[in-house]
Amino acid sequence: MSEDRPSAPYNVHAETMSSSAILLAWERPLYNSDKVIAYSVHYMKAEGLNNEEYQVVIGNDTTHYLIDDLEPASNYTFYIVAYMPMGASQMSDHVTQNTLEDVPLRPPEISLTSRSPTDILVSWLPIPAKYRRGQVVLYRLSFRLSTDNSIQVLELPGTTHEHLLEGLKPDSVYLVRIAAATRVGLGESSVWTSHRTPKATSVKGKC
Repeated sequence: MSEDRPSAPYNVHAETMSSSAILLAWERPLYNSDKVIAYSVHYMKAEGLNNEEYQVVIGNDTTHYLIDDLEPASNYTFYIVAYMPMGASQMSDHVTQNTLEDVPLRPPEISLTSRSPTDILVSWLPIPAKYRRGQVVLYRLSFRLSTDNSIQVLELPGTTHEHLLEGLKPDSVYLVRIAAATRVGLGESSVWTSHRTPKATSVKGKC
């Protein structure tokens, strides 16, 4: 290390503030700290491949910084570099911290089919990770007859991706919608999707 350069910032620690924000704090370099003119905060996702590294340059008058544009339920790695007119310090130690979960950003997409005149099979795809914002712990499935305002609600485990509604009226239009929930709470419901059950086939011949 050049004698003119500061030692690395140290004692870096990170504190989760919300589903999108982590507060970083650090100690000024032990060596040449009085010559520090700026710090750069570096961060990137800790998991996955080819993650982009982000950098923020801040003044020398602070030793903490709030990063508030992070994705929910994600792990991030951080480090700090100090700058002097003569150059940069070594990187600080890296720290890893995760953001909190949030409610899902969008509901699952559902499809409706009937196996008989009295049932509807509701199936849905998992929510893409970037919209899930955590682990889905349950689905809330709501349905009603289009001619009836009385809504029936079912809560299903977060591991299920289909459910058979039974005991329905033949040749009737039903409305179905679904919402997903993480441990934080429920996201928005999907729009009502309509489906008509098949007609019941008569076993009697025509007179």
